[in-house]
Amino acid sequence: MISLSIPCNKYVSSEKLFQLISLKLVEMNMAEIILKFDGNLLYIDSFEARVWIDIFNIETTLSDLKDTASGELLILSNFLDKNEDDVLYKYMYDISSKSRDFETLNIMNKLAFLLSKYENSFIFDDNGLLGANKGIYSPEEMMEFIK
Repeated sequence: MISLSIPCNKYVSSEKLFQLISLKLVEMNMAEIILKFDGNLLYIDSFEARVWIDIFNIETTLSDLKDTASGELLILSNFLDKNEDDVLYKYMYDISSKSRDFETLNIMNKLAFLLSKYENSFIFDDNGLLGANKGIYSPEEMMEFIK
């Protein structure tokens, strides 16, 4: 399984997340992505690709980010006034898939961009799915991965 994660602060129910993504996809001219909602599971199905989104309650501190960010000042400079153990983010959107095919990765990248813009957050890629394999990307950087 592969995933991209977006740290966030506000909990959104699966139904609200479905509505938000549907609206934003239309606004961003990405309406070709088909959303399916089945109980608590939100998944995206297009060209046989299947991607799903989970919302995890995972507290992220500054020290957590420093451990994974490899000194990337782009992200860490936003938190210079914080202590190591301050909770920066309380939840995380986890965009997952079992496949690495081009269409699936494209859908994951679009969803990661959309959710990171909505949260004013960043994308954490711990699977080396993106070009530079650097781990943390700003929403603006994600534009180069959206086809």
